[in-house]
Amino acid sequence: MDNTIITYSTLFDMVESDAKDHKEKEFATLFLNAMNDWPTYNQKEIADFIKELKDYFGTPLTIEKITTKEFDGQNAWQIEAGSSIADLIDISTKFCNQSDFDKIVESFLNYYSSIKKSNNGQEKIINQDFCEFLVYEICKVFEYSNNDQIKGFWCDGILLNQPDSSYSQKFVNDNRQITLKAFIGKDGQTEYELTLKFGDQALSKYARNLDIKECVPNPDKQNWFNIDTKRNKIEIQLD
Repeated sequence: MDNTIITYSTLFDMVESDAKDHKEKEFATLFLNAMNDWPTYNQKEIADFIKELKDYFGTPLTIEKITTKEFDGQNAWQIEAGSSIADLIDISTKFCNQSDFDKIVESFLNYYSSIKKSNNGQEKIINQDFCEFLVYEICKVFEYSNNDQIKGFWCDGILLNQPDSSYSQKFVNDNRQITLKAFIGKDGQTEYELTLKFGDQALSKYARNLDIKECVPNPDKQNWFNIDTKRNKIEIQLD
């Protein structure tokens, strides 16, 4: 299996699961921040982002080229993303004696690709892509709900907040559920404990490392979703 990291979501998952503090993680985090701020909608490929970055700021990509771009009333997100890239180059230059943007990116991608390889290259099923999908489905549930307590609620994000072992196939098979953190409320910022319960279909797919998105019921059905606004807890029952 190819262990090369080519997408935002794969790199994000690798960085999120990295418990150590080190420069490669710092560089990868700044890069992810920049990619997240870049205004191209739903951009997933790292190579596509780098191409657009260079097309906008110039090649080779340097701090000088980034800082000469001025705000024109419409390029706020490009400037924000460029700021993160400039910080990345600046820190690498000072602490690693490396100012070449391409070599900095190559270094942290190789680092996390090697970790991915040591983990047998197995992609997580519960990853950023699935969490973003679940966010969207939860927002639709709030929209369809007749519960006055959650009128105007929305979900701003879902995070994996447990050790990797708590999302393993063995753990799910033994416990039939996992725990996540969700940000919910009228401002989308209140922390909720989200329990994702696995039905037979989801359990079978998870055991075979298959996508479980289709196991999330339709949002207009209310019996799969339970929320306790006093205890800040949510339970979601997969098929």
